[in-house]
Amino acid sequence: ARAAELPLYQYIGEYRTSLPVYASSLFMPKTEDYLKEMRAYKKRGFTAYKAHPPGPWRKDIEIHRAVREAAGEDYVLMTDPVAEYSLEEAIRVGRDLEKLNYHWFEEPFRDFELAKYAKLCAALDIPIVGTETTRGGPWGVAQAIAFNAVDIVRADVSWKPGVTGTLPSEYPDE
Repeated sequence: ARAAELPLYQYIGEYRTSLPVYASSLFMPKTEDYLKEMRAYKKRGFTAYKAHPPGPWRKDIEIHRAVREAAGEDYVLMTDPVAEYSLEEAIRVGRDLEKLNYHWFEEPFRDFELAKYAKLCAALDIPIVGTETTRGGPWGVAQAIAFNAVDIVRADVSWKPGVTGTLPSEYPDE
């Protein structure tokens, strides 16, 4: 990007001029903590909130329901339990999230459990999000896509070898 005298975002293929944003929680011990935080973000103008419930899955459902009730029907909600649910638990949680009109269900398993992710995607209508922590850069994400293991892919440069590790090719100009 420096050699081309371009900002990095343009060099790697700028796609948009703006992006929607959402507030994201930490892991908190009490349901009320999520409600207080979501309300504060909503008051600040954030139009979406992602909870990171602490588990186990039944506690996560309690948090999801309470946050939906407090947020209202039209507020965009997502969840990322960063969990190690069983497939059956993830299906139960996912079906509840569908009824609650959550926008997505992120990382209910460890990132390498592609067979479980594929079964979950097939069982649910809510989009399943993954690959944020998938190792291996683009090839790890490509495997998840090829196995129909996710509906939405995410990238986190801290888990990949920097910005270029999230790109579809090792070299952006290829």
